[in-house]
Amino acid sequence: MSLATAMQARAPAMMARLGEPATYYTDTTNAPVTAVIRRDLERYPDLTGQIAENRVIIDLLKDEVGDPERGERVVTTAKSYRIDSILEDTSAIVSVLALEEANP
Repeated sequence: MSLATAMQARAPAMMARLGEPATYYTDTTNAPVTAVIRRDLERYPDLTGQIAENRVIIDLLKDEVGDPERGERVVTTAKSYRIDSILEDTSAIVSVLALEEANP
């Protein structure tokens, strides 16, 4: 079994243990998902040492969300996040850069 295959097989159990329930909203649908939300991360856009902004990275199961697009939302019971861009997309987990919004 390759490492990628092993990670894909174990991703749902890992996300269930580390994540929290959320709802994923697109323009036309919404679906329950499990999200690992990493808040208040400092993003350095270059090597000058200046902090551009504090951001949020959300890890989602690829099987639950497919290919996230800019503007789609992830909503938990406490907060709402709008997807800005995809940081990493493996065969199992998609990591997105998101902006925190007021909860609807």
